[in-house]
Amino acid sequence: GGEGATLREVLKHPSVEECMMVDIDGEVVEMCAKHTPFYPAGAYENPKTKLIIGDAKAGLEACDDASIDVIICDLSDPLDGGPCYQLYTTSFYDMCKTKLAPGGILVTQSGCAAVRDCKAVFTPINNTLRKVFPKVWGYTVCVPSFCSEWGFNIATKDADS
Repeated sequence: GGEGATLREVLKHPSVEECMMVDIDGEVVEMCAKHTPFYPAGAYENPKTKLIIGDAKAGLEACDDASIDVIICDLSDPLDGGPCYQLYTTSFYDMCKTKLAPGGILVTQSGCAAVRDCKAVFTPINNTLRKVFPKVWGYTVCVPSFCSEWGFNIATKDADS
């Protein structure tokens, strides 16, 4: 997201040649870089970083088909009328699938995955991904600051991956 922490973590991998980060809110990116520099930790200045302030869907649509190895969606939850609900649809995932290179993967944050709450966001995202991708796995991590298990889904373009 805009705080740059995901970008920072991706750039820790020596195999990464370029990391395109798209965020719709340039002010958030600027404020986080200025007031919480420990999150991006220099990632915005890394020569491998391609920072685009704009719409994530448009940013991906502009990429060549089969040109991206990994798509990481670090988004807000898909609330009706929210800023990114359209980035959790089968049409968006279909477009992402065409942009992924052979063996490519997509991973998305999928909201709270605690037993009582997983049906609100986590399960619908998993079900939507399953309509597009041949293999989808859900997983969780404990996020103490959220006081909950947080969910993620990973999908692969190739059935034999």
